[in-house]
Amino acid sequence: MDEGPTLNSWQERLTRQGHRITEPTGETATGFTLWPDADTIITVAVEPDATLRQEYRQRFFLCDPEPERVFCVLGCPEPHHTRWLELVSRQPPGYWQDFLAGPGAWLLCRLARFRRVVAWSDRGLPWSGLDNATHRGWGMQVPSRAAPLFAPSDGPEASRPRRLHVEDRRFADAVAACILFASVGMRDCYLADESGREVYLAHHHDKIVVSIPASPAQEASLRELAEAGWLFCDVSGYGSSMDDEEGEEDSEVDDADDL
Repeated sequence: MDEGPTLNSWQERLTRQGHRITEPTGETATGFTLWPDADTIITVAVEPDATLRQEYRQRFFLCDPEPERVFCVLGCPEPHHTRWLELVSRQPPGYWQDFLAGPGAWLLCRLARFRRVVAWSDRGLPWSGLDNATHRGWGMQVPSRAAPLFAPSDGPEASRPRRLHVEDRRFADAVAACILFASVGMRDCYLADESGREVYLAHHHDKIVVSIPASPAQEASLRELAEAGWLFCDVSGYGSSMDDEEGEEDSEVDDADDL
């Protein structure tokens, strides 16, 4: 396993890069939460998220669950390209396969631009929280090559950010594991370049939530999505049947829970 920075030094790095860091709303393994502003957030998802407040529905894109088309547009180096297709094909049809096939493939391409990636979660990333009898019983196929890259069980080691090397042949498995931690294990997982400039949150609502405070980098990411409109459908400002329900997302605390 390749331990990354300490939690304190990583939080300081993210703050210096301009990310919005908040106090956690409940007990966490990290002691802090990264919460993007509504005017900077970008989301790539399987489907619209009806639980979001309207201000967080801007810059919201849906991605077709067709990884080969995503790779054709963005490019994905080997061996990650081939391995990702294998990982997707092994999952049972449904939400987390679609999450891997669409937004997950986009995330893999974005992360493959870097040399090293840092992964962490507010709830920690113990391998036992992903690879267990319950998840296997649901049909989830574990990206087992990534197991040595994570702490085996809960504890301080599982809470520390993990450093992932993009040239490692296990990198695709590690990214898939992070997505499955969120989609199946309900442990939302952050992935960022080692400098902390770009942060991607794999969320349990089967979406990737992006925090890129730097305006030029954010604009480049949006342009990339807009120029492939046949693959990434812009549904920004979508409506929801929950909009008029009483008690929906009454406070900023609720907003943070649903990002």
